[in-house]
Amino acid sequence: MVNLHPFATDLHGWLQQKPVDLVLFTPGSLSIENPYTQHVSYLIGIFAEVVNDFIDFTKKRDPDLSEPHYVDLKRMRFASEMILYAVRICEALFKQLLYCTNFDPRRYRRAALGGLLSARCNACWKQKKVSHMVSLAGSLFHRYEHCGQYEECLSKDLQYLNQLRNKQAAHATVASTTSSPNLDHAWSVADWYCLEIGNKFAHMLSHIAEIEQAMMKEAALRLITENRNGTYNSNLTSTYYWQIELEKLHVLLRWKATQSEMT
Repeated sequence: MVNLHPFATDLHGWLQQKPVDLVLFTPGSLSIENPYTQHVSYLIGIFAEVVNDFIDFTKKRDPDLSEPHYVDLKRMRFASEMILYAVRICEALFKQLLYCTNFDPRRYRRAALGGLLSARCNACWKQKKVSHMVSLAGSLFHRYEHCGQYEECLSKDLQYLNQLRNKQAAHATVASTTSSPNLDHAWSVADWYCLEIGNKFAHMLSHIAEIEQAMMKEAALRLITENRNGTYNSNLTSTYYWQIELEKLHVLLRWKATQSEMT
């Protein structure tokens, strides 16, 4: 069963121009239990195309775009698409991770990014009529003692990205309706937007990737432990983990068993 693929890890590497293959889980290509895995792979595939098109646009500087406002319009389009798909990818990444926990899927199935960052605790409200907010995304970081990275950095970046989406890529407003004074200025603004959004998103992915790696290591240890008892009870224990890491852990356990027998 494939419950988790390290998409944040892969996409972070790809944005840093490392030789990473972005896996596309097409229907029927692999047995996938996690309902979000395939969606994330498609969203990342679309995002990668947008990034490549935006970079080509800024590097080639089409000579047919002789007026600055034409450059501005294209820049607004590419920037909006980058922001929109970055937010959608973050939502899908968190949902793929949350599926591997014991959280009720009804809490996050239809939640947008804002709802994953902050939502009312229904349990306390129903039982005690006490209203307080919880963060489903933050809980993933809390489990692996990455609270500081989330509270001090990622949470703020995610809120900024979500607000940027609402202002520039989801409703009736755009980034800027003021035309650049000349072509050089228009192209420099386009360069800035491409790098700013890409770097900001890459930084966010680096933090999400840390949780992916921590969860996959935990899953590997549980798989080995539960394999002895023949029990596979949780979503997390059936999580996909790189075969090479599993083999290393099996070798380590066999070595420890040999040492115990010798003593």
